[in-house]
Formats: sequence, C-alpha cells, structure tokens
Amino acid sequence: WCLILKSVLKKHYQKASVCVRVLYFLSIAAVTSENQEQTRSLIYSELYSTVMMVMGHYMEPEKKADEKPNSPNVNDSSENEDVLIKSLSLMANLSLTDEVGLSLSKDSKFIGLIIQILSTKPVLDHRELVLNTIVLYHNLSYFA
Repeated sequence: WCLILKSVLKKHYQKASVCVRVLYFLSIAAVTSENQEQTRSLIYSELYSTVMMVMGHYMEPEKKADEKPNSPNVNDSSENEDVLIKSLSLMANLSLTDEVGLSLSKDSKFIGLIIQILSTKPVLDHRELVLNTIVLYHNLSYFA
C-alpha cells in the first residue's frame, strides 16, 4: 500500500487536494495501526524522499509569497499551506519511532526546512502550520 500511495504522490504532486488526502491518510495510519513502529518505519523508508519532493514543491511558492506578500500567487497559498501542514504532521507522527526520529534529526536539509518555516511564518497568520512545525521540532529535540 505504501508503494501505491508513493506512486499517487509522485504522479499527482502538483494537485494539492490529492496530496492533502494522501498525506492525511499516511499520518493517521502512522498513529492508528496495530504495529505503529513497523508502520512508521515502512512509511518513512518508502515515502521520505517523495514527501520531501512534495514539501519542496509547495515551499517554493510560499518562499515567493513571503518575499513579495502583496503579489498575486500562481498557486493558492492556503492550498500550499495545507499540504505543508499535512506533511509536517506526518513527519511528526513518524518521528515518534526512535529509528525515524533519529534519522530525521540528523537530516540537515529537513532541519533547514523546519527552521525556514519557523523563521518566516508569523504564528498569528499561520497558526496551524507553525504549531505543527513546533510539534515536529519538539519530537526531534528528543534525539538531538
């Protein structure tokens, strides 16, 4: 099932609504499966690079919006943010497993992304995004 969802994300990564649904499903599966640690490790090993690709795709318009806040965006900023929220929520849930949390905490590209979100998004305007980022950061701080 992970490979099917990976394929869906790779094929439809430009469709925010598809990404949000797949990432939401994965996040829920990571915390509700009978064997959570095995499920989290499987999702991480099969989908990490794909989720990072999706996050990179949706971070780019967000960077431009932060640089020029009053310019019209090609992509809907709220859709971009929804994808990022679901991605961060998934990673926060995956990081509850020692193997995944340790790996994520040592990934400088991933940590840089978290820091970028925290340093550019005001909490009053992006409450859910910032809170999900803080939860993830908190989970990873256990492994630092």
